Amino acid sequence: MSVGLVMAAAVTAAGAPDAPKSQPPPAEAAVTAFPAAFFAASQPSTALDMVGRVPGFILDVGGGVRGFGGAAGNVLIDGARPPAKGDSLDQILSRIPASSVLRIDLIRAGAPGIDMQGKTVLADVIRRKDVGGKATLTLTGTHAYDGRVSGQFHLDAEKRIGAVDLQGSLLAIRALDDGAGTGTWNRVFANGARIQALNATQGHENNYKATGALEAPVLGGSLKVAASVLVDPYHDVQRDTLIPPPGEDFDHFFNRNDTAEIGVRFERPLAAKLGLETYLLQQFGRQHTTDDFTSDPVTAALTGDDVSDHFALRKTTGESIARALVKYAPVHTLSLQAGLEGDFNWLNTRTTFIQNGAPVALPAANVKVTELRGEAFATAVWQARPSLSVEAGLRMEASRIASTGDVISARTLAYPKPRLVLSWSPDSADQLRLRVEREIG
Repeated sequence: MSVGLVMAAAVTAAGAPDAPKSQPPPAEAAVTAFPAAFFAASQPSTALDMVGRVPGFILDVGGGVRGFGGAAGNVLIDGARPPAKGDSLDQILSRIPASSVLRIDLIRAGAPGIDMQGKTVLADVIRRKDVGGKATLTLTGTHAYDGRVSGQFHLDAEKRIGAVDLQGSLLAIRALDDGAGTGTWNRVFANGARIQALNATQGHENNYKATGALEAPVLGGSLKVAASVLVDPYHDVQRDTLIPPPGEDFDHFFNRNDTAEIGVRFERPLAAKLGLETYLLQQFGRQHTTDDFTSDPVTAALTGDDVSDHFALRKTTGESIARALVKYAPVHTLSLQAGLEGDFNWLNTRTTFIQNGAPVALPAANVKVTELRGEAFATAVWQARPSLSVEAGLRMEASRIASTGDVISARTLAYPKPRLVLSWSPDSADQLRLRVEREIG
């Protein structure tokens, strides 16, 4: 774990000066709107293509850290963060057709009423409400030099029924490992003896993923539910034949990762200047890894390798997150936010190794690790002047990490994480930002 103080300064421009005809209107405050027509010349097919062409913006899909707040990327969809972690931002954006995008708002630090989620720049993809439905099917195929075939099936669909929006995606990929192939290797022993072998290796990965989302007005607010399931097996087979061939070695490596996730976001105004935003998210993961090696006795005597090895790792993981955020804007130039996040993580591992038919004891072979973490946070954004804004925030994180099984240990951690951002806009096209923040990694 690393703890550091970050000081950063940045200068951004609202648009590219060499294309005046395609520039959006001058920015007001800290938000610049780029209508769909701004991107027409590049003929984008998805929202991901459009986001990549927003001037002064670089996509950040977020991190794989524990918790929800710290894993945020820098893109919003219709003003809100998608309730997902396993489904990355670039994947979500690639499922939104460009024809469904009304505009993209570039939001810089200091925009009143916007939860910047720790970022200094955000892109907000605003979708059209008049799109009834659309489906996109992509099929690709590849014939490799060794006769193997790979390809992809990708189906995305979206349907709007009144105020209800439905989205779904099916993905099936067979990918070949281009790092595998054929060749020879030589082994020289201390006594000068030398052996040579012909190596033939083939690897491939299958990827199957299904996602679905529903967004609808509920109880005077907006509810979005998103779910995804991923199955991802990988095989690698290696065969070494000695030259001349008295025998061979054979190795089969297998790794499979399965994940499932469901997330819920609910937003509701509580009063004219007060709003509530809540998130619930549950993740499950399972990993199964095996590596089997066999060698005939004649070859093993020549190479010095084992006759057989069997390694197996089974891992299960889970994460449960609950997050609530209250937003209050007493005046147009001041917005306040405060909230809580709770997170429970667990990981179970079981490892075995059998060498020449006999079990081998491994350190930390069977371990369960759990973490109970909580975070309280508050942020204030003040538009001190039309050209100057101040954002001040404090997050307090505390966690309890413990392991049982072959390793018994426990530790309690607590960290304050203050943040201060000053944003100055000398004109409508430029902004200077200074950020001072304590980060925990």
